[in-house]
Amino acid sequence: EKVERQRQMLTERLLSDQPEMTRSFLLERKLLAFSKSGTRSQVHRPAYPDYIAVKRFSAADDVIGEQGFLGLYTSPVYTERPDNIPLLRRKIANVRRRSGLDPRGFDGKVLTQVLATFPRDELFQMSEDELLATATAIAHIHERRRTRVFLRRDRYGLFFTCLVFMPRELFNTQLRVRIQQLLKSTLGAEDAPFDAFFSESILVRLHFTIRVPP
Repeated sequence: EKVERQRQMLTERLLSDQPEMTRSFLLERKLLAFSKSGTRSQVHRPAYPDYIAVKRFSAADDVIGEQGFLGLYTSPVYTERPDNIPLLRRKIANVRRRSGLDPRGFDGKVLTQVLATFPRDELFQMSEDELLATATAIAHIHERRRTRVFLRRDRYGLFFTCLVFMPRELFNTQLRVRIQQLLKSTLGAEDAPFDAFFSESILVRLHFTIRVPP
């Protein structure tokens, strides 16, 4: 038996009703914009789908619309080195240059490693300025047993993303749940799925995607 699924009609949203941060994001004179949908996917895996906007411009170079692509990135997006993805390659090269660190020196190599293992969704969604500030701050933690938290608000206003670094020997499920609950209660979140990243470092990295009401 054939089953058809029909998506509900989209609700109209006026640009003038959006917060200033969202309006500036929508009208930014950049061809591509990256974000996430606020509704979990019902296929493949229960994640928040990725949204890619290709903007349309007037003859005066003003944004007059966009074509949106909604779905989940395929696995090569996450397994391929970011230097091999053109858009990310340019952003990462600019961050390295603007950091002022010698790429052959110790600090420069630490920054390179931070960028190579940075959460891929964040590489796409963060502005170059945000990535520069966060990646260099993470590089300065290097192998120190301290806890650091980095919080970013999605410019569409639907999410916060949070990176938590902590010593591996302190990490356990109970502590992760406490952090998750604290983030949800503080931000009034509806949901806060996470990923944990373990490497040879003495630190573990937790990446929370925190869904909040618009």
